[in-house]
Amino acid sequence: MVEVISLDSGCITWDDNQIDRCHPPNKCYEIESRDDVELLQYTGLKDGKGVDIVEGDICTITFYNKDKEIMQVIWNDDRASFEFVDNSNDRWCVTKTIIEVIGNIYMNEDLLK
Repeated sequence: MVEVISLDSGCITWDDNQIDRCHPPNKCYEIESRDDVELLQYTGLKDGKGVDIVEGDICTITFYNKDKEIMQVIWNDDRASFEFVDNSNDRWCVTKTIIEVIGNIYMNEDLLK
């Protein structure tokens, strides 16, 4: 996963600071179709450690009563909002909680089991 700087037809440019994950860094990467990439949306939120929370992230949610759940961040088209979904597909509104990003569905899908 990389931070995209620009996306035009058939070409993606990504963040040079992510050189360890990109070859070549900050260069145009040719794609054959948009199906070759998965673009993720930033929620505008950060977790308790200051990490950006993006669509597809897997987070631990610690409620003030100390209950802890592992949930995935999803986009809900009907509500035009991001939601947290647990492994039984229940949707949660998480207010007054502690959130920590622990992975994402592309590299850590096993965390949801």
